[in-house]
Amino acid sequence: MIHNWPIPCTVRRSFVNTDHMTILRGDRVLLERRRLNLNQETLAGQIGVDRTYISRIERDQDVNVGVKTVQALADALGVSVAYLLGASESPLGEPDARVLREMAGEYVTVDVDSDDERRLIRSLIAEFNALPRRAQEAAIEMIRILRKVEDDERERDNRPPHIIGGPE
Repeated sequence: MIHNWPIPCTVRRSFVNTDHMTILRGDRVLLERRRLNLNQETLAGQIGVDRTYISRIERDQDVNVGVKTVQALADALGVSVAYLLGASESPLGEPDARVLREMAGEYVTVDVDSDDERRLIRSLIAEFNALPRRAQEAAIEMIRILRKVEDDERERDNRPPHIIGGPE
């Protein structure tokens, strides 16, 4: 015997890009924007869209949101695309096992002070990972040389001036 029991569910409107079937959770855009203390105008400026477009996204109005815009929103808000699309409950989009491995020391973590620094680190890692192993080792050696030059200059700047003909 088959029962037709009603299945409780919540229906919510989301943005759908019919070209790529991208579903964007406007409530998450709103929450993350507020978490960062950004107004709609600032966020819109960061990703190159109009403030009213951000407003429509956050209110889940029928707006065709492209993949590039979703990626730009994720970058500006410091969250994963998967989180904005509702595919992950974690803003960073990391499964629990990955977080546990990171805590166990299998991953390298870096504390950053700003969104600009986060973007710079991400760019650096992407460029480094694109290099072959031998070039990666050369890049590390170049960074070490740059650090030594910076340390030497800092040390030189902190020494008192040497007066010619003065006491040694």
